[in-house]
Amino acid sequence: MGERARMKRSIDGITSHILSSTGQAAPVAMPGLQMEDAMSQISRRTLLATGAGAIALAAAPRARAQARRTVTVASQALPPTMEPMDTPGTTSVWYRTEYNVFEGLLGLDYRNNLAVRGALAERWSQRDARTWEFSLRQGVKFHDGRELTAEDVLVSLGEERLMGPNAPGRSSAKGFLPTFERAEKIDERTVRLITNTDDPVFDRRIAAWGGQIISAAAFRAAPNWQSWAMRPVGTGPYRIAEVRRDYGIKLTAHDEYWGGRPPLAGVNFRAVPEMAARFAGLLAGDWDIATDVTPDAVTEIEGRRGFKVVEAGSNVTRMVILDAKHNPQLRDVRLRRALSLAVDRQLLVDTIWLGKTTIPNGLQSPSYGALYDEKRRAPVFDPDLARKLVQESGYRGEPIALRTTGTYYLAERQTTEALVGMWQAVGVNVQIEMVENYAQWYRRPGSGMYNYSSVMLFPDPLAGMVRNFGPDSALQRTEDSWFNEEFNGLCKGIAGTSDLTERRRMHARMLDILEWEDPPMVLLFMQNMFYGLRADLDWRPYPAHQMDFGPDNMRAG
Repeated sequence: MGERARMKRSIDGITSHILSSTGQAAPVAMPGLQMEDAMSQISRRTLLATGAGAIALAAAPRARAQARRTVTVASQALPPTMEPMDTPGTTSVWYRTEYNVFEGLLGLDYRNNLAVRGALAERWSQRDARTWEFSLRQGVKFHDGRELTAEDVLVSLGEERLMGPNAPGRSSAKGFLPTFERAEKIDERTVRLITNTDDPVFDRRIAAWGGQIISAAAFRAAPNWQSWAMRPVGTGPYRIAEVRRDYGIKLTAHDEYWGGRPPLAGVNFRAVPEMAARFAGLLAGDWDIATDVTPDAVTEIEGRRGFKVVEAGSNVTRMVILDAKHNPQLRDVRLRRALSLAVDRQLLVDTIWLGKTTIPNGLQSPSYGALYDEKRRAPVFDPDLARKLVQESGYRGEPIALRTTGTYYLAERQTTEALVGMWQAVGVNVQIEMVENYAQWYRRPGSGMYNYSSVMLFPDPLAGMVRNFGPDSALQRTEDSWFNEEFNGLCKGIAGTSDLTERRRMHARMLDILEWEDPPMVLLFMQNMFYGLRADLDWRPYPAHQMDFGPDNMRAG
């Protein structure tokens, strides 16, 4: 039996235990994991529904309510606060929950290749290379009933919240808005935003994340940052009613929303780490939408009367981060290259993803337009060269930890076990280390590798490569896992010029550094998204983590 065939049989063994034909989870043999009882995540009704022969009882949809309904979403995790700039390590669950609460001056059109659109600003223009002017939309009400003015913009992007040396959101601002300098008030309905350098994509930056506008009065009335971060006040179609950490977030309709009456009475997000529990709770009626459905569960859900699966492409690239600064073995670039060469990505796509995703040709996207390098090849699978590099690196079998929660990413357990098998096959002793949350991924001592994803917030290398790996990234500033002087210089160069030829040259060189010359990661595949939901919900997912329950994207039967 060939090497690929042996590995496929191993992966098939992993995936066959994730979801049985009754929709119940079976334990996965992941070292160090005490698998949580999925039933503890859901109600007694779910427990009865998932018993032998009884799961079909849950298939009939609930009777439709006459009034607006409240939709409950089961997510693999939830953010610890609802302040969008509370942490520089903002991840998918922030985007998912807070998109309905906050808006910026500009937004992105997720149905139109992430084109910039007006949001709280009805008109905008670039006055010069570093100055942008915005005319505020009239009649916009915050969740506290106040009307939007220029003062709210100044406070949202000002010294107290983001830009001051001791501002709580400063670290996040450095990552999301690295070129932003200050906001100026022209009159009650007009503001200007000034950058500290030429920035060809500044409008896309503030449209994507970091430019959310909050109520100045509510912010100043909060006793401290911690209190504010749990109940911030925005302008979106839903307001925050309750936040219970690690359990749930309750949003209620903001009926004075400028964009129209919200279609739902409210949206409840529940933290349900185990996919099997999300699956069972959906069928039992405990929630209406289950996020991050694994490909092997799609047919199970679609086979149940009253349920469906909706699929979206993705702006998310899955990878494994390598601590090249603190792990003695991973400091050697030959070993890092070997880890990439050892991964059979097509096998992962075919077996775990059932062909429902793709392998990118580098950390880039076709949406980059003229900057996209379509001729760049995807990462290579070459186990023989991997073994050669392992030997040349002087590696002697020392254990290298791969830290994972096991449940944060779609199919994370299956993928992690498969990767470990591939690395062990070329002589690298990777050991799975279970952790409780992503903050423990890079704790020291004992750092090594951890699962990660790169989210392309807008269509430009500045939103992917630079934000995730550049000098102001969490990887370099907070986690301190990697540093490359040339790469950092290129990040500043590509951010400061609109010359297409120069940007192409710098983009190609940055890809070379990330993927081969000094890799801080092992690139895997695109993480497409699948949602299980009740068939009477007319909701369309974006090719992004943002879940839009506003009047233009949601109808509930």
